[in-house]
Amino acid sequence: MLKKLYLKSNELLLLVFPISIVFSNFITNFSVYYLSILGLIIVIFKKKIYCNKFFFYFLIFFFIYAAIRSAFTYEILFSLKSSLTLIRYLFFFIAINYLIERNKNFVKNFSLLFILFICTIILDGSIQYFFGKNIFGYQEVISNRVSSFFSGRFVLGSYLSKFFLLLIIILNLKYPLKNFKALYFFVLLIFLFTTLIAGDRSALLTLILSSSLLIILLDKIYLSYKEKTYFFLFVFFLLISSINFSHGFKSRFINQTLHDLNFNNAKINFPTEGHNSHWRTAYKMFLDNKMFGKGPNMFRHDCGIKKFNSGLKSCSTHPHNYHLQFLAELGLIGYFIFFTFFLFTIYKITKQFYYIHFKKKNYLDLNDLIFFIFLFSVFWPIITTGNVFGSFSLNIIIFIISLIKKVGNEKKSENH
Repeated sequence: MLKKLYLKSNELLLLVFPISIVFSNFITNFSVYYLSILGLIIVIFKKKIYCNKFFFYFLIFFFIYAAIRSAFTYEILFSLKSSLTLIRYLFFFIAINYLIERNKNFVKNFSLLFILFICTIILDGSIQYFFGKNIFGYQEVISNRVSSFFSGRFVLGSYLSKFFLLLIIILNLKYPLKNFKALYFFVLLIFLFTTLIAGDRSALLTLILSSSLLIILLDKIYLSYKEKTYFFLFVFFLLISSINFSHGFKSRFINQTLHDLNFNNAKINFPTEGHNSHWRTAYKMFLDNKMFGKGPNMFRHDCGIKKFNSGLKSCSTHPHNYHLQFLAELGLIGYFIFFTFFLFTIYKITKQFYYIHFKKKNYLDLNDLIFFIFLFSVFWPIITTGNVFGSFSLNIIIFIISLIKKVGNEKKSENH
């Protein structure tokens, strides 16, 4: 009975995980640690890892390297706290795979709850945008941006842009192929609108990138060349019109962007002056120790040092770019591990493009295609990002990676 209750508690935390991300960082982080303990138990007692062996040992090597690098920093305990605890995500991943395999109804139950919650948060954001307050009656719109249930944390756009592809996988699982075009079109428009009112420029770029790649790389059984062209033209026209005719959108996405780029002074700061300073500071740190970097999560400690300083906005908790953070904090060795993974993603996407447009046949099924597009859109180099060693971004990324693979496998099982 205790074993059953323990497993049910893990399933419940996993079921409500996307909701907990919105309402409580504590519950989200608690869920990751709680589930990771289950993953560790599974590895020790069942002698199974429920994931690709190469992926498992690849991550183990990375975690060991990060922990060793932390041991040679001048803030050993702080850095070790960031690097040693990263291994929780490997066991978190294993626990998710195990629980979904164990409970055949999990994907069905999760899909229903997930769709309902996504609809609710989109509706709530829209209400907040049009009426000034959300359905709970708090958090007025600030600087043309809405936060919905995030209550003042402007990460609604980031949240939706990451969960977009998972929703497409779930809808493809629940509805037949003939409805895919209409569903995809409708979901994309709703997500684009909500990301616009959330005012998150990085999230909008990520959403445009991931949705565009999916359209380009889809097999003709989903979208013909003519349909893809119409799709692009309509969405492009709709986006331009929305931004141009809405003062709020124009102010945030055009005027604010031009101001941040600093075009008026004939000097371009990409993507903004602040982020540009973070990136230059991270690069200087990398040059100071090219092989090993400054140590996990040490950017915040070293950014104020004179030789790394790149202006008034030089310092932050992290460089706001995964690639530069790996270079600055883990050096070429750490970056090589990360970049090898990223290159493999590019290889898969490129091969799909070649097969679709030159061999006229499919290479990746929809599940695998969405999996690699998600990885590429999250880790593409020229965009602002969260902290590699922070929990908010990694909680979402690892969860979505796990679910995309397992939900897609559910579809394959049904087809067989």
